[in-house]
Amino acid sequence: MIPVGRVHEINCWLVVTVGTVLNALLIWLVLTKSVKEMKIYSKVLLQTCVIDLLMILLVLLIQPIYVVFEGYNVLLSNGLLKNASPPYNFILMLIWFFGACFSTISSCVPFIYRYLLLCRLKNLTLLTYFKLLLPWLFFDLIFVGGIICAAYTDQMRCQKLEDINNSLNLFLNGKDTDSILTLTLLIETRSIPWAITVVYIIGVEAVCYIIIVVCGLKIRHTVGRAQRISLHNPRIIEVNRQLNYVLAAQSLLPLLEMALSILCLLTSVLSNSSDDLYFISYATLFMHYKAVLNPLITILMIPPYRNFITRRKRIDNFSSSHM
Repeated sequence: MIPVGRVHEINCWLVVTVGTVLNALLIWLVLTKSVKEMKIYSKVLLQTCVIDLLMILLVLLIQPIYVVFEGYNVLLSNGLLKNASPPYNFILMLIWFFGACFSTISSCVPFIYRYLLLCRLKNLTLLTYFKLLLPWLFFDLIFVGGIICAAYTDQMRCQKLEDINNSLNLFLNGKDTDSILTLTLLIETRSIPWAITVVYIIGVEAVCYIIIVVCGLKIRHTVGRAQRISLHNPRIIEVNRQLNYVLAAQSLLPLLEMALSILCLLTSVLSNSSDDLYFISYATLFMHYKAVLNPLITILMIPPYRNFITRRKRIDNFSSSHM
C-alpha cells in the first residue's frame, strides 16, 4: 500500500500545478478578455483568484493531514516546511486555518458588493471593496484565537506528543522513512474551548450563507425587474446572469468541504477502527481542490473566457492538420 504521506504529496503537486495554471490563466483573461460590462466586476473574480493562489501556496508549504487519534484532533504537516521547529510549525498551521476559513466566509462579499451596486446603486471603489472584507477578517481572527486557546492547553498538558507522532507515522506510512509526517497541532476532541470554537465558526458560516441567499434573491429580483422594463442594457443583464451562476457554484464548494469535514468528525466519534483512520486521512485530500475548481468553473461559465480557450484549441487543431 502507498504511504499516506506519499499520496498527499502527489495530490499536493497536482493541486499546485493545475491550480496555479488555471488561476494565472483566469487573472489574465479577466484583465485582457473581459467585455466592457464585466470590467466593473473584475474585483469579484480577482478576489477569488488571489485567495486561491494564497491557499495553493499554503498547501505547498504546510500540506495539512487531519486524523483523529486517541481522543485528539491531530493535524500533521507534510509540506515543504514540515520540519519547522516549534512554535513555528504551530504558527504555520494557524496561518493555514486562517486562510482556509477566510476563503469560505469571504465568499459572501461578492454578493454584498453586487447587491450594493445593483440594488442600492452605490458608487463603489476598490477601497470600499476592501472595507467589505474587513469584518470577515476580524471574524476569522477570532476563530484562530479559539484554536489557539483549545490547542495550546492540550499541547502543553499532553506529555506524549512524540509518542503520538511516532505511532501515527508508523500506522499511516509504515516503514517509509521518506514520508515522515510532523505533528503540528493537537486538540482534545471533547474539550470545551474546542466545542465553543466549532459552534462559533459554524455560526459565522451560517450568517455568511444567509447573506449569500438574501443578496442573491435581491439581485435576481432587481435584474429581473430591470429586464422587464428595459432599464438596463441587455448585455449588462446577461453579464449579471453569468455572474449569478458562477458565484452560486463557487459558494457551493465550501459547503462540500464542510460536509466532508463533518463526515470525518462523525466517523471519528462513532468508530475507532483503523479502516476509519485511513478513510479520514484520505478524505482530506479533496479539501484542497477548491482552488482548482473555482477558476475552472469561472472559465467554463463565462462565454468570453470559454470562447477564447475553445477558439485557441480550434486554431491549434487547424494548424496541426495543415502542417
